[in-house]
Amino acid sequence: MDYRPITLLQTSYKILAKVVATRLQKFLGKLIGNSQQGFVHGRQMNKTVMMIMAQLKMATDDAAKTLEDIYMQKARQLRHVLRIVGQFGEMSGLHIQPAKSVLISLNTGIPTPAQILGIPILQRGEFTRYLGYQVGTTEAQNVDWADRIRKIQQRLVTACRVATSDEDRVEILNTIVLPAVLFTSAVLIPIWAAKQLLQLQKHFIWQSNV
Repeated sequence: MDYRPITLLQTSYKILAKVVATRLQKFLGKLIGNSQQGFVHGRQMNKTVMMIMAQLKMATDDAAKTLEDIYMQKARQLRHVLRIVGQFGEMSGLHIQPAKSVLISLNTGIPTPAQILGIPILQRGEFTRYLGYQVGTTEAQNVDWADRIRKIQQRLVTACRVATSDEDRVEILNTIVLPAVLFTSAVLIPIWAAKQLLQLQKHFIWQSNV
């Protein structure tokens, strides 16, 4: 055996590592859980993506059965909503920070106060950033959507190099395009942006280009 420090070895440790790795490869699939797909022989990452999408669908279906939309007739009713959310925060540890939150009024034609119960209200002509994107009622909306589509297009260009099948491309769309759109689903998507997103998806899936 070669007992020199590993930094001085040239081939001995490589051969030993290969032998150990080859022997362990037969058992790793049984020892590592099915949710771990990376670096396990015979497993692919697309299975993990499919499992996540299935779990999200199940969660959405269950939530749709038990939850209803909340409509408030008057702004002062927000106090009761915040009380319920506060109780949820006490149980889960997920607390809302009013100073870092913002209320967006759907009826922007009605004058609104600067804040309600310590939560700022987005005024007409202003915008705010939500998860890195500008949202609001200003002309910046078009600029924001143009920037968002440009970033999606850049990621799809990279994905074109690795996606080899229609199934892979559909899964990539679910992980790249959908999150960029769904988390701002409460904000109206401009018609031109919706058409451009649809065109990007068609070209990516059927022609493997953007």
